[in-house]
Amino acid sequence: MAISFALIVLLFLGTGVLGLILLRRGLRGRRIGDHPICRKCGFDLFGLPEDRKVCPECGTDLSAHNAVLIGHRQRRPGMIWGGAVMLVLFLTAVGLVSVNVIADIKWVQLKPFEWVAWEARRGDTVAWAELTRRAKAGEMSPERAQALTNDALAWQKDLTRVWKIEVGDFVEQSRAAKLITDEQWTTFARQAPQLSLAWRSKVSPTVTWLPGKVVIGASRSGSSSRLSVRSESPVETDDPLAVKRRLGGGSSESTLSGLGGGGWMGISIELDPKAVAAATPGKRTTTVRIKTSVRENWQTTVSEWSEKLSADWELVPKDESTVELVPDDSPQVRKQVEAAMKVDKLEVHPQQAGNNLQLSLKIGAIPLPLAFDIVARAADGREWKISPISSSGPTQYSTGGFVMAKDKFDAKVVDLIFRPSPGTAESSVDITRMWNGEITIHDVPVTWPATQPTTK
Repeated sequence: MAISFALIVLLFLGTGVLGLILLRRGLRGRRIGDHPICRKCGFDLFGLPEDRKVCPECGTDLSAHNAVLIGHRQRRPGMIWGGAVMLVLFLTAVGLVSVNVIADIKWVQLKPFEWVAWEARRGDTVAWAELTRRAKAGEMSPERAQALTNDALAWQKDLTRVWKIEVGDFVEQSRAAKLITDEQWTTFARQAPQLSLAWRSKVSPTVTWLPGKVVIGASRSGSSSRLSVRSESPVETDDPLAVKRRLGGGSSESTLSGLGGGGWMGISIELDPKAVAAATPGKRTTTVRIKTSVRENWQTTVSEWSEKLSADWELVPKDESTVELVPDDSPQVRKQVEAAMKVDKLEVHPQQAGNNLQLSLKIGAIPLPLAFDIVARAADGREWKISPISSSGPTQYSTGGFVMAKDKFDAKVVDLIFRPSPGTAESSVDITRMWNGEITIHDVPVTWPATQPTTK
């Protein structure tokens, strides 16, 4: 490979040298005749008296060195064109190589720190990326890193400015290089997550829960995913329609990355039927406070606080529906729904008081949102309820249910019946329109533990 490259270089240089030689010889030309010629004006001096020392045409002193030439010279067009073409090829190649070499030069790395820092403070992401490189390479002092981090934190706090992940990358790399203070890192972690609250847009007074979710959006951080945010119960609210002011619930944990958001936590507030009945229908705003923390590498808590979030929803009159039922009158829609519903497995985990059923589903592309009550039916007609499901799009779904011992769940194969459930849709945050059709998945095997005794 090295030999081939060397040959290419030699050929490349040889082309240029040969082209130059050909062009020079072609322009100089070849000698024609043997008459003496004045070098300056080209006058033929043949027959001039020997004592004549001055050119009769231009007055040049003919006794001077090289003042007289022997014979005329005629240029050679073939050599001129050949040499010119070879030189053009050589110079073109030199130009292309030079452009690539110049393009590969990282000019920003040659700039002094003050220049790059000035560009970074003006919002230049290339400058921030270069500062990140210098922090990683050990080319930056803690004093300089901390001063720039203060600028980054001010940008991060100002939500009117579009966030750039290069700014977050600098802070995260400076933290990794131990260039910034713990206080700066805590402030960065606290300001990084972007949380928002969403309630179901319209809620009927006949329901007993206000469904909502906390969404973790794209964070004002870097791309290294050094940080994660966790939102968890208890959820507190001062809404006068709530039965309890302090609610239990689930939790959500997601990495923080400026490249995109991810994760959400479902929350629900139990409503007081009497308070709801007495309330005037219309727009409302409900505020919650949620325990929130940011951790480094999923382990060390960097910052912890109570996040206050608010969102609007509407309490509609009792006779107003909040779910539009799309009738099951399209064979094409039914075919798409049936093709999208796939059962992975139905497992039984025996407990002392009964059997815990766990159902895993895959839901593919669906033409309409779905909300179902699920029933497992044995060959002899007995039925057992499984927890309902709802879905607005493709997902991997897990649900289950507990069957008391007195209900004697002992099936080895069941049919799973998915019945439309407006009530399930009303308990979701975003399903306001659903398919009103029923489907059945036949002959679903039931997985029992290996130690489960055989039953009839």
